[in-house]
Amino acid sequence: MLLNTKEQIVAAVQKAGVVGAGGAGFPTHVKLQADVDTVIVNASECEPLLYTDKAVLLRHADLVVEGLELAMRATGAKRGVVALKAAYKNVVDAVKSAVGSGKGIEVFLLDNYYPAGDEYLLVYDVTGRIIPEGGIPLHVGVVVNNAVTLMNVARAASGVCVVTRPVTVTGEVNKKGVYTVPVGTPY
Repeated sequence: MLLNTKEQIVAAVQKAGVVGAGGAGFPTHVKLQADVDTVIVNASECEPLLYTDKAVLLRHADLVVEGLELAMRATGAKRGVVALKAAYKNVVDAVKSAVGSGKGIEVFLLDNYYPAGDEYLLVYDVTGRIIPEGGIPLHVGVVVNNAVTLMNVARAASGVCVVTRPVTVTGEVNKKGVYTVPVGTPY
């Protein structure tokens, strides 16, 4: 389905049940109703043992970029940025390949510091703007979404509801990895 208007994109994302996959679970359709100049993909994955964003970008960079394009269309943003750590060389290559050129989308390489994925720091690193204390990125003309969230936005445009979630399994387990599991799977 081709979604051209803000209303069509917002409705598809809401119907599919897309929420922020970065941890807060904020309804994505609400963010997409904003008018901003920049949409940032937070793919920095600052927690040292997590690999979900990296795995998603290696496997589905095209969907993440498609979701970013839809988010840009919905919000009116002229600038789209995929922010990830420069240390993720193979992921950077996959994202650069998916981004191509001429879409108003760029790849922003972050240093390898903790907490690189913090929204306040990320917005400052990418835009030079400071989110006011107690504020949110919208207050400085920015929407920030996680890579998995934007993959789900792209899937929503095709009528696919969010019923699974990629997760990192690590620590003292027999088989570490990134697994896609049904939403609500107990651990």
